[in-house]
Amino acid sequence: MGSIRSIVLPFGHRPRKAILGAVCLFVFLSVMPVLGQTVRPLIDENVVKGPGKSASGRIEYYNDSLQPLTVTLDSRSFTVSDTGNLSYRPLDDTIHVKLSESSFRIEPKQNYFVFYQAYADKLPSWFLVYATFGGFKEKTEQGFRIQVQLPHTIYLLPKQEVQKDELVVRVAEYRPAEKKVIVRVENAGPSFRAGTGKPT
Repeated sequence: MGSIRSIVLPFGHRPRKAILGAVCLFVFLSVMPVLGQTVRPLIDENVVKGPGKSASGRIEYYNDSLQPLTVTLDSRSFTVSDTGNLSYRPLDDTIHVKLSESSFRIEPKQNYFVFYQAYADKLPSWFLVYATFGGFKEKTEQGFRIQVQLPHTIYLLPKQEVQKDELVVRVAEYRPAEKKVIVRVENAGPSFRAGTGKPT
């Protein structure tokens, strides 16, 4: 018997914005009935006293399907480009994460809580906890097994706020046809300013 390959359905993700954007690549495979999994909250913002000081929190996973599923967790670092695209990599050595569980089973229509502790050698820092849901009975027409990935973003932020002189206007452009002013502001300091869309 030939091996059965798996297909992963990653949900789109943009930090501090409307997360879970497009279901990306594989919606056309008619697998919408299995896409009822949930992670809450989508984002955790933890203000800590300084580098090396830990933050703790709780992530809730919900299985909205009618079958038991297995979940495996993986922590990753990421970078956001100027256009909002994300690139992932193994967790940075400067970020330290401890999860209460790295794999577990969720029964149908049930939830499951995972607790975490995290600290970073420098601030601000941020990372993802990616949950991969597997065990779906459904397969694609090509015989692929289905997995669903859901991200949870964790920020470790310093207590101090960015100062006014640390904000630098890099672009200020008026577009008369669109009646819009486009402004790009860069945070040149080490602190984090809420509402910027991502740490800079």
